[in-house]
Amino acid sequence: MKKLTAMALILTMVLSLPACGSKSDGESSKAGNSASDTSTADGQETTSISEEEMYPAAIDPVMIHPGSLNGDEDLDSTSDKWYADGDTSSDHFFRIEQMSTEQSSIGRDIEYCKDHEEGYLFSGCPLQGKDGHAVGDSTLKISGEEDTMEFDLTFQDNFTCYNWKTGTVWKRCHPTAGAKDIEWYDKAFAGNTAYVEWTSASYERIKFNEDHTFIEEHDDDPEQTYTGTWEVKATNVIWLHFDDPVAANVPQPSGLDISGEFLGVETETANEDEPLIDYVPQEFEIDDSGKITAFGLYPVYNTDGSTEYKATYCFGTEEEIEEQLQAKNAGAAGQPEDYNDLTASDLAGDPDEIIEKGDNDAASTFQMAMMGDDIGGKIVEIHGTVNVLGSAYSIIVPEEGTSFKTTFNLYIANKPSADELPKDDEEAVVKAVVWKVNNMWSLVTDAEHFTAE
Repeated sequence: MKKLTAMALILTMVLSLPACGSKSDGESSKAGNSASDTSTADGQETTSISEEEMYPAAIDPVMIHPGSLNGDEDLDSTSDKWYADGDTSSDHFFRIEQMSTEQSSIGRDIEYCKDHEEGYLFSGCPLQGKDGHAVGDSTLKISGEEDTMEFDLTFQDNFTCYNWKTGTVWKRCHPTAGAKDIEWYDKAFAGNTAYVEWTSASYERIKFNEDHTFIEEHDDDPEQTYTGTWEVKATNVIWLHFDDPVAANVPQPSGLDISGEFLGVETETANEDEPLIDYVPQEFEIDDSGKITAFGLYPVYNTDGSTEYKATYCFGTEEEIEEQLQAKNAGAAGQPEDYNDLTASDLAGDPDEIIEKGDNDAASTFQMAMMGDDIGGKIVEIHGTVNVLGSAYSIIVPEEGTSFKTTFNLYIANKPSADELPKDDEEAVVKAVVWKVNNMWSLVTDAEHFTAE
């Protein structure tokens, strides 16, 4: 009797297995179980978990972030890669691309990709959302043969999805750490702080709590204290959802274009018919050990034409932040404590950079380079138009024939009377050294090297 019961159970299990159709080489075997009521040999009933329960449509596909706000044209460094079962050794993967400025499935592509001896291959198709599912199909042509991937995805979180067409779990993978679950990323933020000193008297602090709430503080001013929740959206993107986006002056973009630029208007002028955007995205870097190494990335365009990304904020524990601030706020080599002392500079020598009048491209490139770490101590010569506002002086480099211009604020050491300096709207040339003033790279000169032309 026991043997007959056992054989009956085996037969029942075999018959209940789903039929397997064809699938691409990038897919792995069926994951999960179908719901069924079974009985054990002693008559106890057990219920297995259904696929619908195991792989629910927990997140609308519209809200899945492609990844990498600051990505470039390189196919390997734009959107995050998703691999079957998180197996990064596979030569098949897919990516989600934001192809329009709208935060919707319309204008999004899902790309089926393959590393192949013929080169990097990919084929995109429009991503269509329906009832929490992302559907589409994409065909690669390899050596004359077609390799088709059919998509019917539900997302369990921002890092896991399930393809109902093939019964395969797919994982969003970190470029070097591989497949990591959402808890790995959450742990990197929980209990830590992002901090930046805008000037010696102005700062911003964001505290990330373990319950996914945050508090943002400014300059010990209670009126500039904001609260909300945080959510890791991709391998290098986190969203800060503000409880009061109007008070926090959250920009109201219509979406993201493919270069990662935000398009839109400020909260006060947003279209009242559109839903209010409550989040601000920040990009970060995380190493293979799960430690945040950079937070609040922005592009820096170096004078040699190259682009790199720098961190706006210090990040970590209070002790780690203090160490980072000391290193970040250190002046250029040889810079004295008092920036008025220019004896350590070489203003009399040849400049490292000359910006001619009307060369706004060179001016804006140098200004962006002043956000980096390697600019300290450089000497620059700028030809432009003087702007005087009260006791503050700046020199403007306009672009001829357009309204574009770049403005450089000047710190004048041992400032003499206004009669000894160029006048407002006067053409002038200034030779200055890049030194830290109020913890920011600034142009420091004196009356001898700031003259009318």
